[in-house]
Amino acid sequence: MKTSAWGCAQRSAGVSVRRMSVFALLLAASSAFAAGRPIRFERLSTDQGLSQSTVMAVLQDSQGFMWFGTEAGLNRYDGHAVTVYRRDVHDPNSLPSDFVWGLAEDRAGDLWVATEGGGLARWDRLKDQFVRYPVDPNGAAGPASGQLRTVLVDRNGAVWVGTKDAGLSRLDPRT
Repeated sequence: MKTSAWGCAQRSAGVSVRRMSVFALLLAASSAFAAGRPIRFERLSTDQGLSQSTVMAVLQDSQGFMWFGTEAGLNRYDGHAVTVYRRDVHDPNSLPSDFVWGLAEDRAGDLWVATEGGGLARWDRLKDQFVRYPVDPNGAAGPASGQLRTVLVDRNGAVWVGTKDAGLSRLDPRT
């Protein structure tokens, strides 16, 4: 190998030509493969029953349903039709807020829903209704804020909630 004036090692032209040939061959092969498999997007919109066109969260659950959190409710898609869950001020078992930011599924198949202004809710799969976890500014009995942005269920079953203005809250549903 030669050393340039800058102290860098230079390889012979033969090595560079071989590398460029291999790179060109790989590029051509990947282009041919991609050309053989056309990419096709399908669209799900309000025309097909989605409650609103701004989707904030997407989750595929353990039964294959697709869930979409929007600014106008929680949507469940079974591949054919959309079921919309919304807040009903007269029903304490409804979604606490229509603005859904985050979704997570626990081992039981229940969904945890992070909402804007309504805090945290768990959708009970067996009863097809929501259990609300009201805001507790001290963070002991519920999330410290109702302005939730994300939710995650960890491998131990604990529910982690990220807020807009109060950090993280952790809930152990077993306690």
